[in-house]
Amino acid sequence: MDNLADFFLTPDPFQSFRDWADAAKAKGDSHDQFILASVSGQQPNARVLLLKELESKGAVFFTNYSSIKGKELNRNPNVSLVFWWAKLGRQVRIQGAVEKISDAASEKYFHSREKASQIASHISKQSSILKDRKELEDKFLAAQAEFKDSPVPRPKDWGGYLVKPSAWEFFLYRDHRLNDRFEFTLSAGAWTWQRLSP
Repeated sequence: MDNLADFFLTPDPFQSFRDWADAAKAKGDSHDQFILASVSGQQPNARVLLLKELESKGAVFFTNYSSIKGKELNRNPNVSLVFWWAKLGRQVRIQGAVEKISDAASEKYFHSREKASQIASHISKQSSILKDRKELEDKFLAAQAEFKDSPVPRPKDWGGYLVKPSAWEFFLYRDHRLNDRFEFTLSAGAWTWQRLSP
């Protein structure tokens, strides 16, 4: 039986993820970037997002609820996340389901961002069609003037999601493609793990 510590892992996938993300950050990798895959009908959809927090229940990210991804998540909350850290040769896949976080938590995070980012979220009808870049820049400049001396209100359709993991896969790239793969699954409230063939 493998000793997880030999592969920089612990029996707790949350702790293992934190350890790997910290190691990636120390190496100069973009430790908080991930690919979010969602499904609309029969068509998978994917995009790169930023992880804002890994709390005890799962991973938190923020977006526009009225965007394409928001509409997909509303119809089908099942998602997959992929983190890839090239300098370490490590990958983490997370499968789970999303749920919206509280309005209070979304409000708190929104107002912790720099004001220009708040304004960008305030003016953007994400995924809607624009005539040209000038239209976007004009909206931004108008909002900058409007909120020059006042707080930017958080859009009602902007906020956070919590991804609650049901499975994790930790992947270490090795020579000759003899890679190490460890799958963690949730059963009766506890995480169990097994090695997978590369």
